[in-house]
Amino acid sequence: MARLWIVLRRKQKIWKQAVVEVGKTEGCEAVREALTRACAELDIPRPIWLAKNESDMEAFGRSFFTQDHFIEAVEFDRLELEWLREGAKSRDPRNDFS
Repeated sequence: MARLWIVLRRKQKIWKQAVVEVGKTEGCEAVREALTRACAELDIPRPIWLAKNESDMEAFGRSFFTQDHFIEAVEFDRLELEWLREGAKSRDPRNDFS
């Protein structure tokens, strides 16, 4: 089962965070649905999902949103999304210690 980690950053520090279970599918539609639930849980508006966010999630398993992605003003500087997959290896080459 995959999970999505949502982090709200203010002044480069974690301000709020949530982990949301994602359904059996791991496509961008599942991410958008999990993001909607997380935004309700964190009591923040839902950001505008762009093609860049979709390609970032598919390529890197993470994406982010800034104030420009929201219609109304928000109290944080950045919203970050990251896949948390059980037993999966990191895609970040900095974590390759071989």
